[in-house]
Amino acid sequence: MNLYKSPCGYFEGKTSEADIFLFPAPDESLHIVGNVAEPQKVAFDFLLSESYRRNADIIYRETCPNCKKCVGIRVRPEDFIPSKSQKAVLKKNQDIEIKITKNPNDFYSSEKIRLLQKYDKRHEPNKEKTLREVEEELLMMNGLMSIDGKRLDSPIFCGTFNMDYFLDGKLVGTSVLDEGKTSLSANYFFYDTDEEIMKRSLGTFSILQEIFYCAKNCLDFYYLGYWIADCKEMSYKAHFKPHELKDSESGEWKLCGIQK
Repeated sequence: MNLYKSPCGYFEGKTSEADIFLFPAPDESLHIVGNVAEPQKVAFDFLLSESYRRNADIIYRETCPNCKKCVGIRVRPEDFIPSKSQKAVLKKNQDIEIKITKNPNDFYSSEKIRLLQKYDKRHEPNKEKTLREVEEELLMMNGLMSIDGKRLDSPIFCGTFNMDYFLDGKLVGTSVLDEGKTSLSANYFFYDTDEEIMKRSLGTFSILQEIFYCAKNCLDFYYLGYWIADCKEMSYKAHFKPHELKDSESGEWKLCGIQK
Protein backbone atom coordinates (compact mmCIF):
# COMPACT_ATOMS: atom_id res chain seq x y z
CA MET A 1 0.00 0.00 0.00
CA ASN A 2 1.25 3.49 -0.88
CA LEU A 3 0.39 7.03 0.19
CA TYR A 4 -0.61 9.23 -2.73
CA LYS A 5 -0.74 13.03 -2.49
CA SER A 6 -2.46 15.33 -4.97
CA PRO A 7 -4.33 18.66 -5.07
CA CYS A 8 -7.73 18.29 -3.44
CA GLY A 9 -10.53 18.11 -6.00
CA TYR A 10 -13.08 19.63 -3.63
CA PHE A 11 -11.38 22.38 -1.62
CA GLU A 12 -9.02 24.85 -3.26
CA GLY A 13 -5.56 25.09 -1.75
CA LYS A 14 -5.75 21.80 0.09
CA THR A 15 -3.82 18.59 -0.53
CA SER A 16 -5.51 15.22 -0.71
CA GLU A 17 -3.83 12.16 0.79
CA ALA A 18 -5.00 8.64 0.04
CA ASP A 19 -3.94 5.05 0.68
CA ILE A 20 -3.76 3.31 -2.69
CA PHE A 21 -2.89 -0.08 -4.10
CA LEU A 22 -3.40 -1.93 -7.36
CA PHE A 23 -6.62 -3.89 -7.54
CA PRO A 24 -5.75 -7.61 -7.37
CA ALA A 25 -6.93 -9.27 -10.58
CA PRO A 26 -8.83 -12.54 -10.03
CA ASP A 27 -6.84 -15.75 -10.30
CA GLU A 28 -8.24 -17.84 -13.15
CA SER A 29 -8.43 -20.80 -10.77
CA LEU A 30 -10.98 -18.89 -8.70
CA HIS A 31 -13.49 -18.57 -11.53
CA ILE A 32 -16.23 -20.85 -10.29
CA VAL A 33 -19.90 -20.91 -11.34
CA GLY A 34 -20.72 -18.59 -14.23
CA ASN A 35 -17.09 -17.47 -14.59
CA VAL A 36 -17.39 -15.36 -11.41
CA ALA A 37 -14.54 -15.02 -8.93
CA GLU A 38 -16.48 -15.25 -5.66
CA PRO A 39 -13.43 -14.59 -3.44
CA GLN A 40 -12.73 -11.36 -5.32
CA LYS A 41 -16.29 -10.18 -4.70
CA VAL A 42 -16.11 -11.04 -1.00
CA ALA A 43 -12.84 -9.11 -0.70
CA PHE A 44 -14.43 -6.15 -2.47
CA ASP A 45 -17.31 -6.12 0.05
CA PHE A 46 -14.76 -5.79 2.85
CA LEU A 47 -12.93 -2.95 1.07
CA LEU A 48 -16.19 -1.06 0.58
CA SER A 49 -17.04 -1.48 4.26
CA GLU A 50 -13.69 0.18 5.04
CA SER A 51 -14.53 3.14 2.73
CA TYR A 52 -12.24 2.13 -0.12
CA ARG A 53 -13.19 3.02 -3.70
CA ARG A 54 -12.16 1.69 -7.12
CA ASN A 55 -10.73 4.00 -9.77
CA ALA A 56 -9.64 2.07 -12.88
CA ASP A 57 -7.27 -0.58 -11.48
CA ILE A 58 -6.54 1.41 -8.32
CA ILE A 59 -8.16 0.94 -4.91
CA TYR A 60 -7.97 4.06 -2.74
CA ARG A 61 -9.20 5.55 0.54
CA GLU A 62 -9.00 9.21 1.49
CA THR A 63 -6.86 9.55 4.64
CA CYS A 64 -6.09 13.29 4.86
CA PRO A 65 -4.73 13.71 8.42
CA ASN A 66 -5.98 17.28 8.96
CA CYS A 67 -9.32 16.90 7.19
CA LYS A 68 -12.03 14.32 7.78
CA LYS A 69 -14.62 15.80 5.44
CA CYS A 70 -14.75 12.78 3.06
CA VAL A 71 -17.19 10.50 4.87
CA GLY A 72 -18.20 7.06 3.62
CA ILE A 73 -21.95 6.80 3.01
CA ARG A 74 -24.14 3.81 2.29
CA VAL A 75 -27.83 2.85 2.18
CA ARG A 76 -29.49 -0.35 3.31
CA PRO A 77 -31.94 -0.98 0.43
CA GLU A 78 -34.42 -2.83 2.59
CA ASP A 79 -34.80 0.25 4.83
CA PHE A 80 -34.78 2.92 2.13
CA ILE A 81 -37.86 5.14 1.82
CA PRO A 82 -38.11 7.46 -1.23
CA SER A 83 -38.95 11.05 -0.37
CA LYS A 84 -41.82 12.96 -1.96
CA SER A 85 -39.46 14.69 -4.40
CA GLN A 86 -37.76 11.40 -5.28
CA LYS A 87 -41.14 9.83 -6.04
CA ALA A 88 -41.78 12.76 -8.35
CA VAL A 89 -38.50 12.04 -10.16
CA LEU A 90 -39.55 8.41 -10.61
CA LYS A 91 -42.87 9.50 -12.09
CA LYS A 92 -41.20 12.03 -14.39
CA ASN A 93 -38.94 9.32 -15.83
CA GLN A 94 -41.46 6.54 -16.35
CA ASP A 95 -40.66 6.64 -20.06
CA ILE A 96 -36.96 5.89 -19.51
CA GLU A 97 -35.91 2.37 -20.58
CA ILE A 98 -33.21 0.75 -18.47
CA LYS A 99 -30.85 -1.98 -19.67
CA ILE A 100 -28.36 -3.93 -17.57
CA THR A 101 -25.11 -4.46 -19.46
CA LYS A 102 -22.73 -7.12 -18.13
CA ASN A 103 -20.88 -7.92 -21.37
CA PRO A 104 -17.55 -5.99 -21.31
CA ASN A 105 -17.82 -5.49 -25.08
CA ASP A 106 -20.87 -3.31 -24.42
CA PHE A 107 -19.15 -1.11 -21.82
CA TYR A 108 -17.84 1.09 -24.62
CA SER A 109 -19.38 2.11 -27.95
CA SER A 110 -19.35 5.13 -30.22
CA GLU A 111 -22.63 6.22 -28.59
CA LYS A 112 -21.20 6.02 -25.05
CA ILE A 113 -17.95 7.68 -26.07
CA ARG A 114 -19.78 10.67 -27.57
CA LEU A 115 -22.12 10.91 -24.58
CA LEU A 116 -19.16 10.98 -22.19
CA GLN A 117 -17.39 13.56 -24.37
CA LYS A 118 -20.49 15.78 -24.22
CA TYR A 119 -20.76 15.31 -20.45
CA ASP A 120 -17.08 16.11 -19.91
CA LYS A 121 -17.34 19.23 -22.09
CA ARG A 122 -20.09 20.64 -19.88
CA HIS A 123 -18.10 20.06 -16.69
CA GLU A 124 -14.75 21.11 -18.15
CA PRO A 125 -15.63 23.64 -20.89
CA ASN A 126 -12.02 24.82 -21.30
CA LYS A 127 -10.64 21.33 -21.83
CA GLU A 128 -10.78 19.71 -25.26
CA LYS A 129 -10.66 15.90 -25.35
CA THR A 130 -10.36 13.86 -28.51
CA LEU A 131 -12.62 10.87 -29.05
CA ARG A 132 -9.61 8.62 -28.45
CA GLU A 133 -8.91 10.27 -25.10
CA VAL A 134 -12.56 9.91 -24.07
CA GLU A 135 -12.55 6.26 -25.16
CA GLU A 136 -9.53 5.60 -22.93
CA GLU A 137 -11.30 7.40 -20.08
CA LEU A 138 -14.35 5.16 -20.58
CA LEU A 139 -12.20 2.02 -20.66
CA MET A 140 -10.37 3.11 -17.52
CA MET A 141 -13.53 3.75 -15.48
CA ASN A 142 -14.83 0.30 -16.44
CA GLY A 143 -11.55 -1.33 -15.45
CA LEU A 144 -10.79 -2.39 -19.01
CA MET A 145 -7.43 -0.64 -19.16
CA SER A 146 -4.60 -0.91 -16.67
CA ILE A 147 -2.71 2.07 -15.34
CA ASP A 148 0.15 1.40 -17.78
CA GLY A 149 -2.23 1.80 -20.72
CA LYS A 150 -2.64 -1.89 -21.47
CA ARG A 151 -6.03 -2.81 -22.98
CA LEU A 152 -7.72 -5.70 -21.15
CA ASP A 153 -10.20 -8.27 -22.47
CA SER A 154 -12.15 -8.40 -19.21
CA PRO A 155 -12.53 -5.90 -16.36
CA ILE A 156 -10.04 -5.77 -13.49
CA PHE A 157 -13.00 -6.42 -11.19
CA CYS A 158 -15.34 -9.26 -12.13
CA GLY A 159 -18.37 -7.45 -10.66
CA THR A 160 -18.26 -4.36 -12.89
CA PHE A 161 -21.33 -3.72 -15.05
CA ASN A 162 -23.25 -0.86 -16.66
CA MET A 163 -26.81 0.33 -16.23
CA ASP A 164 -27.81 2.16 -19.41
CA TYR A 165 -30.71 4.62 -19.70
CA PHE A 166 -32.56 5.21 -22.98
CA LEU A 167 -35.21 7.74 -24.00
CA ASP A 168 -36.99 7.00 -27.29
CA GLY A 169 -34.16 4.64 -28.20
CA LYS A 170 -31.41 7.20 -27.53
CA LEU A 171 -28.79 6.67 -24.84
CA VAL A 172 -29.15 9.46 -22.26
CA GLY A 173 -27.18 8.07 -19.32
CA THR A 174 -24.83 5.32 -18.16
CA SER A 175 -23.95 4.15 -14.66
CA VAL A 176 -20.69 2.29 -14.08
CA LEU A 177 -21.28 -0.01 -11.10
CA ASP A 178 -19.25 -2.52 -9.08
CA GLU A 179 -21.15 -5.42 -7.53
CA GLY A 180 -19.70 -7.42 -4.67
CA LYS A 181 -21.15 -10.50 -3.04
CA THR A 182 -23.48 -8.50 -0.79
CA SER A 183 -23.09 -4.90 -1.93
CA LEU A 184 -23.16 -2.49 -4.84
CA SER A 185 -20.85 0.49 -5.37
CA ALA A 186 -21.80 3.50 -7.49
CA ASN A 187 -18.58 4.17 -9.40
CA TYR A 188 -19.51 6.77 -12.02
CA PHE A 189 -22.55 8.22 -13.80
CA PHE A 190 -22.53 10.33 -16.96
CA TYR A 191 -25.53 11.62 -18.84
CA ASP A 192 -26.89 13.80 -21.64
CA THR A 193 -26.55 17.48 -20.77
CA ASP A 194 -29.26 18.80 -23.11
CA GLU A 195 -31.55 21.23 -21.28
CA GLU A 196 -34.66 19.03 -21.53
CA ILE A 197 -32.79 15.99 -20.21
CA MET A 198 -31.31 18.01 -17.34
CA LYS A 199 -34.85 18.79 -16.15
CA ARG A 200 -35.39 15.08 -15.51
CA SER A 201 -32.88 14.82 -12.61
CA LEU A 202 -31.31 11.70 -14.08
CA GLY A 203 -28.65 11.66 -11.35
CA THR A 204 -31.30 11.17 -8.69
CA PHE A 205 -33.20 8.74 -10.91
CA SER A 206 -30.10 6.60 -11.45
CA ILE A 207 -29.39 6.33 -7.72
CA LEU A 208 -32.97 5.28 -7.07
CA GLN A 209 -32.74 2.60 -9.76
CA GLU A 210 -29.48 1.33 -8.30
CA ILE A 211 -31.03 1.06 -4.84
CA PHE A 212 -33.96 -0.83 -6.38
CA TYR A 213 -31.47 -3.13 -8.14
CA CYS A 214 -29.90 -3.93 -4.75
CA ALA A 215 -33.31 -4.72 -3.24
CA LYS A 216 -34.27 -6.93 -6.18
CA ASN A 217 -30.98 -8.84 -6.03
CA CYS A 218 -30.90 -9.15 -2.22
CA LEU A 219 -27.79 -7.00 -1.77
CA ASP A 220 -27.33 -5.67 1.76
CA PHE A 221 -25.61 -2.35 1.03
CA TYR A 222 -25.51 0.34 -1.62
CA TYR A 223 -22.36 2.50 -1.40
CA LEU A 224 -22.48 6.06 -2.77
CA GLY A 225 -18.79 6.76 -2.19
CA TYR A 226 -17.95 9.83 -0.11
CA TRP A 227 -20.35 12.37 1.34
CA ILE A 228 -18.92 15.86 1.87
CA ALA A 229 -21.24 18.15 3.79
CA ASP A 230 -19.49 21.37 2.70
CA CYS A 231 -19.38 20.46 -0.99
CA LYS A 232 -22.58 20.86 -3.02
CA GLU A 233 -21.36 18.36 -5.62
CA MET A 234 -21.24 15.64 -2.94
CA SER A 235 -23.72 16.75 -0.27
CA TYR A 236 -26.76 15.56 -2.29
CA LYS A 237 -26.00 11.97 -1.26
CA ALA A 238 -27.48 12.59 2.19
CA HIS A 239 -30.91 13.05 0.56
CA PHE A 240 -31.29 9.27 0.31
CA LYS A 241 -32.68 8.19 3.67
CA PRO A 242 -32.12 6.52 5.93
CA HIS A 243 -28.40 6.15 5.33
CA GLU A 244 -25.30 5.23 7.30
CA LEU A 245 -22.12 7.28 7.68
CA LYS A 246 -18.68 5.88 8.49
CA ASP A 247 -17.43 7.36 11.76
CA SER A 248 -13.75 8.30 11.36
CA GLU A 249 -13.00 7.85 15.05
CA SER A 250 -14.65 4.51 15.84
CA GLY A 251 -14.65 3.10 12.32
CA GLU A 252 -18.29 2.10 12.79
CA TRP A 253 -21.20 2.79 10.46
CA LYS A 254 -23.81 4.96 12.16
CA LEU A 255 -27.44 5.33 11.15
CA CYS A 256 -28.44 8.84 10.04
CA GLY A 257 -31.13 10.63 8.08
CA ILE A 258 -34.11 8.74 9.43
CA GLN A 259 -37.25 9.82 7.59
CA LYS A 260 -39.79 11.65 9.77
